[in-house]
Amino acid sequence: MSDIYKDWRHEALVRAENIGVYEYKVNGQYMEYWSFYGQGEGWYFVRYDLEAGKEVFRGANIPWDDKAGIPAFLRTEDGATLYNYMEG
Repeated sequence: MSDIYKDWRHEALVRAENIGVYEYKVNGQYMEYWSFYGQGEGWYFVRYDLEAGKEVFRGANIPWDDKAGIPAFLRTEDGATLYNYMEG
């Protein structure tokens, strides 16, 4: 099957199930997500290229801040989290 017809959402779902990630977004051929690695490391953003089959970025670290807590963009309106715990 040509890559033009690939279902990147399905490819991301398969990858997510394999590595234990439950919060992610699909942006074209990229799977993108945030994971929290504890108060010592904070959050990391990961971009995985589904076509190439490899991680192409891990960074944009947001350190833990006792006063600030969880960044607003990583929470839903009702307070649920939009990140994974030590996964990926």
